[in-house]
Parts: sequence; C-alpha cells; structure tokens
Amino acid sequence: MLTTSTYGALYVSRDGGLSWTYVYSVTAFSPPVYSPDFASDGIAFVSGFGLWKTTDGGTSWTQIMTQSVGQVTLSPQFGDDHTLFVSAGDLLISHDGGRAGSASPLRLARVWARRPSLPPLPRPHTFRRRR
Repeated sequence: MLTTSTYGALYVSRDGGLSWTYVYSVTAFSPPVYSPDFASDGIAFVSGFGLWKTTDGGTSWTQIMTQSVGQVTLSPQFGDDHTLFVSAGDLLISHDGGRAGSASPLRLARVWARRPSLPPLPRPHTFRRRR
C-alpha cells in the first residue's frame, strides 16, 4: 500500500497498513496512481515536484520528470498500451509507460483537444403578459 501526505511525504506499507515506512527520496503531493495490474506488475506513479514511478510495489522509485506535475491518469488498458496522461502545464501523453532515459524523459507529445462545436445559444426573448 502507498499513501502521500499533505506535506509531500510518501509512505509504503508492506503489512496491510499496520506499519508505514517513509520514502526519503520522493516528494509527492498527489495520491498514488496504481496500474490496473498493480498486484502483478507493481507499477504506480506519484506526482508533485516531479513525476515518480515504481515498478516493484514501492520499494524503489525513479524520477521520470523533474517539472511540477499535477494530475496523472493511466489508461484503463495500461497493462497493454502503457499509456499515461500527465498534467504539467499542458496535457502530456506517454505511450511507453513513462520510461526514463531519452532526451525527453517521457517521450512526450503535446496534445490539444479540440472543443466540440456548441450550438448557438437561443436569442433572448421578451415575454409580455397578455391582458
């Protein structure tokens, strides 16, 4: 189990929450985001002053982004497509599970979603009371 605190701390429990270990190397403010297959793949992400990833259930962490990160969302098929979305000023997307080690840490592509065209609002009407 993983949890974060409002002070940026990350804690790991290996005994169902009876005891917790502080992870010194990670500063995270967001709740952990777990892979849909966390029980078997051990992948989770936390964000705050950077984006951090574990592949071993929280024993070790790798910082894969250094810029401030808000929301992290995983594809429901993350185990198959390895897609994650990151809010870091822009909406960023990774199709390789956020692997570090390339020139751009997540091989990010900026994504802009077009807003759907909305129908025009009806014109205001003046209602008069009949006599």
